[in-house]
Amino acid sequence: MWALVLATLSFSFSAFGTRELPVRMDPPNWWVGMPGNSVELLVETLRQEPIASVTLTQGEGVRILKDEAAQNAAYRYVTLVIEPSAPAQTLVFTVKTKKGRTYSHSYPLEARDASRRSHMGLDSRDLIYLVTPDRLPTAIRRTIKFVDCRSRPSIGAKATNATEATSKA
Repeated sequence: MWALVLATLSFSFSAFGTRELPVRMDPPNWWVGMPGNSVELLVETLRQEPIASVTLTQGEGVRILKDEAAQNAAYRYVTLVIEPSAPAQTLVFTVKTKKGRTYSHSYPLEARDASRRSHMGLDSRDLIYLVTPDRLPTAIRRTIKFVDCRSRPSIGAKATNATEATSKA
């Protein structure tokens, strides 16, 4: 009886409790068939454990070019090279900490939508849209003449002078 109650309670706590993954990678995914064949990942241990190394344990047509330590020991920069023939897959990385712990992290390498290849990106024709917004405020500033407020009497002073002038008449 007690075993059933304990099993039910432990299941309910594990099913409804949130468990933080010990490793995070940014960007959270990437695509095969992109124009550039490399991507730099930022690997982070969420428990702020210093990372010793990151290795790729599963991935076809993908290799690690660089594995560099960041200033903060809980972060690491990993540069991947993705071959043009690499299929869409889930990469598996092994993150080893300096404390001797080993974490496994799955990283999705997704198929790129073929219709996206026909979209044109930015080119020299878009330059006018990038430069133009700065010209309008500059032109407005040149046409507005700023008046030195110290040389003019205040509005209240003008009203007082006008009141005095009408009372004398």
